[in-house]
Amino acid sequence: MAKKRVIVSLGNASAELLEAIQKQYPLGWSERIIRVDLAPEKFFNAIIVETIDTTYLVKVPMKKDKKIEKIEEEIETNMDEVKEEQEETESFEKYEETYGEQSHEDF
Repeated sequence: MAKKRVIVSLGNASAELLEAIQKQYPLGWSERIIRVDLAPEKFFNAIIVETIDTTYLVKVPMKKDKKIEKIEEEIETNMDEVKEEQEETESFEKYEETYGEQSHEDF
């Protein structure tokens, strides 16, 4: 006999299901989250929980860690700065190719 398949939100999980989650994921489930695509641009995050007679797809919230968000912002800022520096270098190199190397005294 095949197992039942049930989709349930973590907030609506029964006490028995919460206990099954704790048993199956004693160290936490954050590393076991999967993305379930519904349609283009629509999805939810979930974990899979197995019991004797049922396989649950438990919808779980997925929030970015504030530290990760800050690191991503810093990386983006640094990448922008690197790009600006590269553009300035390229512009200077084109100037030198066009006009040759000149000392500041020539200006």
